[in-house]
Amino acid sequence: MTVLTLFSGKYYVKSINYKNYTIRLLDPGIEEGDCSSIPRYYLYTSNFTSYSNDDEDPYQTSQNRIISGEDTYGDTITLPMFQHVIYMNCSNPVRDDTVFVDTASCIKSNSQGGHVYAISGDLKVGNLNDDDCHVEVVTTISFSGYHYSPYRSVYWDILKKKYSYSEIHRMLVGGFEVSWMSAPCQDLCGKPVCYLRETTWSLECFDPAGYCKTTLGFHVSCSGTLSKLRVFVEGILYGIAAGLLHPIGLTVNDASDMNESKFGIDIGTIIGYILLSFIILRSTLGLIVFFAKLIHTYRLRHTSIYENIEDFLQGNSLMPIRYSYKEIKKMTRGFKDKLGEGGYGKVYKGQLRSGPLVAIKMLGKPKGNQNGQDFINEVATIGRIHHTNVVRLIGFCVEGSKRALVYDFMPNSSLDKYISSKEDHIFLTYKQMYDISLGVARGIAYLHQGCEMQILHFDIKPHNILLDNDFIAKVSDFGLARLYPVENSIVTLTAARGTIGYMAPELFYKNIGGVSHKAD
Repeated sequence: MTVLTLFSGKYYVKSINYKNYTIRLLDPGIEEGDCSSIPRYYLYTSNFTSYSNDDEDPYQTSQNRIISGEDTYGDTITLPMFQHVIYMNCSNPVRDDTVFVDTASCIKSNSQGGHVYAISGDLKVGNLNDDDCHVEVVTTISFSGYHYSPYRSVYWDILKKKYSYSEIHRMLVGGFEVSWMSAPCQDLCGKPVCYLRETTWSLECFDPAGYCKTTLGFHVSCSGTLSKLRVFVEGILYGIAAGLLHPIGLTVNDASDMNESKFGIDIGTIIGYILLSFIILRSTLGLIVFFAKLIHTYRLRHTSIYENIEDFLQGNSLMPIRYSYKEIKKMTRGFKDKLGEGGYGKVYKGQLRSGPLVAIKMLGKPKGNQNGQDFINEVATIGRIHHTNVVRLIGFCVEGSKRALVYDFMPNSSLDKYISSKEDHIFLTYKQMYDISLGVARGIAYLHQGCEMQILHFDIKPHNILLDNDFIAKVSDFGLARLYPVENSIVTLTAARGTIGYMAPELFYKNIGGVSHKAD
């Protein structure tokens, strides 16, 4: 059988239609008579460019058609070549979504378990529920409404009722179609875009002389009852928009000269003025209610945050010193010397009354429903320990919405400055690299084994490894850290933690193993 290479896959060529400029392909993973066979290659609409006459991408997922045979130019549509079939693997059975078609009658669960479903059409946000589903593979099927397609009736019916997976698999065996019309369009019209008239299956270049513009700028036949009705309806829509926008000085251009358009505009303008009055009244009342609710929610949320932190501080005897905000401001000389800034907040250079330099992290407002958890994590973990390779928390500040953490100052900044620097004069010797690596390992080992509770950091990366004056590594930033009993080899997390690019795979992918201290 002839094989066509399409992107990264090799597909069987079932047929080539020279009348409508399409080619029907079949994924080699699909086998007729074996409904357990699944597609081998991943194929999605976004793989294709819209229009192309490029040797690397000569195929399209749609065609421009002229579908009416009575008028000179008729009505034009953009006809899709295929529709997606998406295979989903879910940890739990999906029972309340009819879009998910169970494949259990054909496809057995893999060694890791799970339930495999097929979805015909595009995946919507509403389909991503709490059943812990992920996409296995996406393929395509051509049963959408072509006049020449044997699957035309199947397409319209599948929108109304649920088909079994064996029926969907039979459609997959039929393959899918792509268009190669851009090349002949380029030869005929000098550009890769033209129209295919369905009554004669002939290509035609776009000729504006036979078309009239509708009110909204679309092209339709200048004659015919349907065209005039369409212009009238668009005139009403235009008039509504004009009536809504007129009070603020904005206008909408009428692209049509047809009488039906002007009559529709007059009616639409009256409707627009009535709608505008209603919208203004409703919006005013809505804004009053919205801001009242927003202020109420803000007060409740922030009261909860600060009470949560105060309860933690009162219930724990901590080694770090508690400073007032006035003292923090004095240490930093009014926050003049900023060392850095990130998603957590800003870091300033300061000095204690006794002389030593410190780094003061001013935390931003908590995001979402954290209730100050990042601050509590930091103080609860690093506030109780002291180790050469763990940054020392000297003190903290909590006053209303003001939250700060006071650390030893690290004159050589963080490790990422040396790893990613493009400046020639910033470098590390092999001895320093070795000592830093060993220091980080010792710091992590102490967190895991040297305390009453094992401390899992969950965000080890160069940005969080600080270097003191002698380039001794210090593990820092415990905002994502968690405490667990030492005897726990596997820990439980409710959500992925860490920074993309640095986090361990098992923190993100739940099906490759449990999370343990090895994630650090």
